[in-house]
This record gives sequence, C-alpha cells and structure tokens, in this order.
Amino acid sequence: MERKEEEETEEKREDQTGETEEPRAKKGKITVEEVSEEGPTVSSPQMITYDPSSMTIDRETLPSILGITGNPTGVLLQMHGISVNPPERFILSPHPLENAIKKAMHDSYWKLLSEDLEKSPPVYKTAIALVNEIKEMLLNGLIPMRDEKRRNEVAARLDINTLQNEVEQGEMNVATIASFILNVFTSICAPHRDPEIKQIKENMHNLPILLRNLMEMTDKIKEDVVSFKLEMRRDEVIEAARMYEKHDLESSFTVVKGAKEKLEGWIRNVYEKTAEEGDSMDKVKEIVRRVVRRGFIQNLSASSISDIPFHWRLDLKEIQHFSLERRRIALIAASVYLLNSIHPLHSQSQSSLIPRLVSLSHHLSKDNINDILDSVYMECEKVLREANTLNEETEDKVKVIRALSNKDQPLRVLAEKRLDEYMFTLVNSPSVSPLPLPPSPLTPLSSLFLPLQSNFLRYIIHNENTFYDLYVNVISKVLTLRQE
Repeated sequence: MERKEEEETEEKREDQTGETEEPRAKKGKITVEEVSEEGPTVSSPQMITYDPSSMTIDRETLPSILGITGNPTGVLLQMHGISVNPPERFILSPHPLENAIKKAMHDSYWKLLSEDLEKSPPVYKTAIALVNEIKEMLLNGLIPMRDEKRRNEVAARLDINTLQNEVEQGEMNVATIASFILNVFTSICAPHRDPEIKQIKENMHNLPILLRNLMEMTDKIKEDVVSFKLEMRRDEVIEAARMYEKHDLESSFTVVKGAKEKLEGWIRNVYEKTAEEGDSMDKVKEIVRRVVRRGFIQNLSASSISDIPFHWRLDLKEIQHFSLERRRIALIAASVYLLNSIHPLHSQSQSSLIPRLVSLSHHLSKDNINDILDSVYMECEKVLREANTLNEETEDKVKVIRALSNKDQPLRVLAEKRLDEYMFTLVNSPSVSPLPLPPSPLTPLSSLFLPLQSNFLRYIIHNENTFYDLYVNVISKVLTLRQE
C-alpha cells in the first residue's frame, strides 16, 4: 500500500493548490462513435465513480458511498456491523443501477468486440475505444499526478490518434499494448492484485478475453484506490456508521409507542443495582461505564428476548451466543466442582478432563441441555471408575450433574452468580493483567475467560460510545432526583 499512500499524499497536496486534474466533464465514456464516425454505437461497460477523499462522510452519505442499499433494516444491520467490527478493508458494493447497466451492456459489447477482432482483416475500432477508456481511468484517478513520467508515457502510448495510425499502417499489436498496460498496472496496484496480473500475462493468446481482463482489472484497481482512500478516513467511516445507528434508535422513539420510556426505565433499573455512594455528575463517565457493563452481563441471563433492551437488539444473535457460552461454562464448572468434592482430581487429570467436557458441550443449546449433561455425567463417571472410586454412594452423588439442567439447582445457581460477578470484573477492569483468578467453582476454567473478555468488550464499547448521551441523560435525571 506504500504506492497508494504516496498517491493519497500527493492528492491532498493537489487539493490544497487547486491543481488537481478534473475528470472528463460528464465522467463519461469515450464511445466508439467518438473514435470513428463509422463506429458502432455501443460503449464499454465501465463506470467511473466518485473520489471519497473529497466527499463528506456522515450518517446520511455513508450508505451510498459504500454502495449499501436495500430495506432499512438491512442497511442498519450493515452499518451496525461496520461500527462494531470494522472490516480490515472497506469493500464497496456496486450500486444496483450500475450493475444493471453493466449487465445489459455486457453481452452485446463483448460479442461486438469478439466479432470485430475475428474479422479478416481485424476491425479495431471497439478495441481502440476500450483502450482509450482504460487510459482515461489511469490518468483520472489511478496514476498519481506527481508521476509525470508515467502519465506522459500512458498518454502517448495509448493516444487514440497513435493507435489509429498503427491500424492504418498495419502495425497494430494488441498484445504489445496489453503488456504495456499490465506493466502500468503492476506499478500502481495493491500487492494482492499481483497474482491476477501475472495470470493475465500468462494468458494473452485470446485477444477479446485479454481486453476484457484488462477492463475488469482496471475496475478492480479503481475499487482498491477508493477502498484505500476510505481506509485513510477509517475513523470517519466508523463514526458515521455509529451515528447512523444512533439516529435510527432516536427515530424509532417517535414510531414505537413507549419504546423510549421502556429503555430509560431499563437504564434506571440497572443503575439502581449498581449505584455507589458518592455517585455524582462529576463521575458520570464512570457511572455510564459501570451501567453499560452491568447491563450487558444482565442481558446474558435474560429469560426472553423481550427482556433485552431496544438498543441492544441488533446484537441479539451475539448476546444469545454469549448467553449459551455463559451457561456452558457454569455447567462445566459445577460438574468439575462436584467431581472434585467426590474424588479430588490431580492437576494433570483435571487438565485432561476439562477440554473433553468443553468439547462435549460445544453445541449446547436450550433444546439439548439434557443430552449434553448426560455426556458430561458419563465422562465424570468414567473418571471415578478409572480411579476405582465408583460405588453406589459416589454414583448417586455424581448423578447430581444431570440435575444441573434445572436452572434453580443450587450448585448451578452458585456457579452462574459467581460467573456473572467475575465477568463483570473482567469487562470493568480490562487493563488488569494477568486476569484475576476466577473464584470457586470457576477456578479450573480460567483459560476460557480471556477470549470472552475480548469479545464482550467489542460490543460493550460500541454500545457505550453510540448511546453515551442517552445514558448520561437518564442517569443525570436520577442523580438530580436524589439530590432533591
């Protein structure tokens, strides 16, 4: 990406001096009829898009900039995905209209090109128009303005008049022109395109396909340039996606009766559970942090979807996954604790058993908990048998594992309660390293918590940043009432 960084720096400099070369007035395509009066009236399926380095990026423009279309819910989910888990590289989705136009032009254009080149002698008008368009793309956005030498080479070698003269003199060599273009591509493209360019170079015998590959590679390089320029403004893109979600929630308050009041009530309820002596507006940031994290942990034990507050609903799938993970850890912890109470395990034996239990419970769901616990029970019974401690008394004790399917079973309740408190500690003090040792009966499972902490914080921090003003507004009202 070093080449692209230089390009971005140069374009910024040119923006400041006002010397940037503008694209063609209509952002248009050099059609075949512009090349020759006798040419057919079909232009190549190529679209020249905007330059994101000079565009305003906000919640209103971001969907169109990224080419995200569809129903409002689908757009919202994509905006949410960008802000929660930003991609390594912003991939532009082609606009449906652009796709439709390209598709409509596709068959007729490439068929015409093939027919022209297969004639005897070959007719190069369509090919010249295509090469000219590639040249325009290279000069208007892909080759940095400061690279004057390469720009001059491209302008001269791909000049329409020069190409027409070569045709008239019988000296036209499409493969030579293609090699020149591919060498230019190699000098300006992102490294991940090199294998594709190499493959094109190795398959240059079919001229229609070769020219088509050149045009498609121009499209890809253009997309890379646009993506890179968006990457340079990554923080703006993520903030715009976050503001899109925030605005959607605020808009829903006017549509869904009682939604705002219900959400504010949820925030008040969580705060009341976490309130500390000395809370004041001077500590509001700390209070919001505490409320968001406690609220997230509370969501993991929600008995129904309706208990998940409105501003967490876009993360419902992840919350349900984390909820099952919470239950899985609690069941394994309770089972291991029970087994240790019957027959204390050596560290090596315990270290061997826990991965097996984790694997057995990997596909835990609300519908198969009894089957999972049966498997865990049999594994623990096996440990007792191998230790020659399995008898009628110990077998009755270990059967309690099966009873853990009851959410009110005391050992399970204890494990889940301590798990919730420990997870809150982890997300509320993420900078503590190494992680504090979990309390009994969670202690043997300490290796499972580091990835959980990281995953939890991704969603917690997003929620806190996106809806911070909402939390502050509700908490300030509560603190004001307390003072009165």
